[in-house]
Amino acid sequence: MKSENRDSYNERNFENLVNYYEKELKRILQGVSVSKILSNSERGTLLRSGVLIRRGRGTHVQWIVSEKALDLLSTKIENSRENKRSSKKD
Repeated sequence: MKSENRDSYNERNFENLVNYYEKELKRILQGVSVSKILSNSERGTLLRSGVLIRRGRGTHVQWIVSEKALDLLSTKIENSRENKRSSKKD
């Protein structure tokens, strides 16, 4: 696979993961424990794809939503707000 095709594929995969796990990511941002929301395999998938970042080891692990995922979520939230405003005007 060519480098640019792989980059495009990886970017699309990242966006799809953020969209699919949007509710869970919002709950994580609200402070809900990641282990209560996501299974081990889901955490691993989101970690490998760059959606989540893991800090620490053992019992002192902190899961953080990546800046890139935060940007995508905030853009999506902003767009939905604009769509609601424009539909109210009609």
